[in-house]
Amino acid sequence: MSGNITSLLEYLVLKMLTGNGIVVEALKMYIVDEMSPSTVASKLGLSKHQIRGYAQRVVEKIGDFRKAFLVISEVYDLLMRIKPIVSNYGHRKICMVCGRELSTSGEDHVKRYHREVVEDYVYSILTILKIRVSKRMASRIHQMANTPSTSSL
Repeated sequence: MSGNITSLLEYLVLKMLTGNGIVVEALKMYIVDEMSPSTVASKLGLSKHQIRGYAQRVVEKIGDFRKAFLVISEVYDLLMRIKPIVSNYGHRKICMVCGRELSTSGEDHVKRYHREVVEDYVYSILTILKIRVSKRMASRIHQMANTPSTSSL
């Protein structure tokens, strides 16, 4: 499952780095907040087909809708802190790392030439995610240990 999470995080981080945070926002609204594709589309200026397409790619990467819900709900705040490295100047897109002018959205460029940036963000998010999960598990174990048993021996 970790590989699936890594694949999903790479996809989401890449969207943020290339200035396509609206995709992450749409996924949160649709998958986590359970808004309809039509509602999300009208709020964000996208089509409901785009929303469904983004969700389909996410589910393919992670395996099922429930896992997508869990991961996106846990990492959304971390993703929103990522600043794009691709900037728009009029109709031009410029990579802020190397200064190249890009002809497309920049995802291919970032994947090819700045893979380490994507990997660093993914590693950091995975590390924070593991810490959060460990703390939750420790808290649950502590609660269970301090809850009086209803059965007696």
